[in-house]
Amino acid sequence: MGDEARLVELVEAFGIPLRPGDGGLVANCPRCGDPLAVDDESWACGCGSGGSVELVAVFGGLSMRHAAELVRSGWRPDGPPGLVAKSTVRPLPLLCDPEADDEAVIDAVLAH
Repeated sequence: MGDEARLVELVEAFGIPLRPGDGGLVANCPRCGDPLAVDDESWACGCGSGGSVELVAVFGGLSMRHAAELVRSGWRPDGPPGLVAKSTVRPLPLLCDPEADDEAVIDAVLAH
């Protein structure tokens, strides 16, 4: 699946219905109310712009680093479509037990 198809899939997985428009696909952004445009490999509205990583970060309420890891792994939102103001769910597994000692944490980070 190409990046454009992946971006469209992610937009729709966040519950944003797209329709054909000038030069790409358009929607009304449910967060800011501005027009949301998706063309080629990018999206843009009043919330921001960019590719798949930026989309997952903005609409998923995640950091850019976390969003990049998710996009790289092929993640898509599960559960009912919708936007998140701030994520309280950890879609990525923890590297080690939160109560682990320093040596175990360092080993887990190096192994990652």
